[in-house]
Amino acid sequence: MTARLDHDDPPESGRSPIFEVLALPSFRRYWCSQLGIGLVNGTVRFALVWLVLDLTDWSPAVGLVGLALGIPAMLVTLPAGALSDRLDRIRLIVIGSLVTAATLFALAAAIWTGVVSVWIAALAGVVLGTSFAVISPAMFAIVPSLVPPERLMTGVGLQGMSMNLALLTGAVIGGAAIALAGTGGAMALLGAIALLAALGMAGVSLPQRPVPTEPPRMVTDTVAGLRFALGREPLRSMLAIGFVASSSWGVVQLVLPDVMRTTLGQEAFAA
Repeated sequence: MTARLDHDDPPESGRSPIFEVLALPSFRRYWCSQLGIGLVNGTVRFALVWLVLDLTDWSPAVGLVGLALGIPAMLVTLPAGALSDRLDRIRLIVIGSLVTAATLFALAAAIWTGVVSVWIAALAGVVLGTSFAVISPAMFAIVPSLVPPERLMTGVGLQGMSMNLALLTGAVIGGAAIALAGTGGAMALLGAIALLAALGMAGVSLPQRPVPTEPPRMVTDTVAGLRFALGREPLRSMLAIGFVASSSWGVVQLVLPDVMRTTLGQEAFAA
């Protein structure tokens, strides 16, 4: 998965920086794949909550699914960041996306065959949350390797735009899929999107990185990274703001479908 970088060629003058960056084949494949992964991530909470509401009237079940998705992010993201510094990042993203696709296809099969339960949904949430947590650090770290230095901020901006677009439209896609094909069909659609994202990422080329000569020290590297992040401003404040923002958005994604269905009596697409 190593090759000559697309940005070895000098930028063409007179072109918009956005079109210039999107003209790079590897960045374009990365951007489309990130959009797909973001769509799955932005939709799966809605779809899982709707599935749980189909299965039970037990009020804490929605919170259980939220914990299943959220706990891996708290426990796995830092070690995953250390892991992405030592392993092939493209391969890590591809494997994580394939795990996501397989989990969603298995959950769809469980729904179609009638064997699904709240606990199976929660287990799927743990696997999906873990795969998202493993993918995220590698996904965010590769943009500087895909664009020339003078276009780095444009690449970062496009990266953020695709993620925000995916998160904001995920509920609409999930609601439409549930309305048209049921929760099983929605899970299968998300699995197909994750599979396409994996195939797209497999075609991304990165420069070869030096292979670490020291044995992996996950605990040491994780603690060192945490100490570095929490010991410096403005990084510490940025992390705190990001934590509050992502936690608030996660709560909205969990509570809104429940309110729309149980309080307002709306169907999936309206929600």
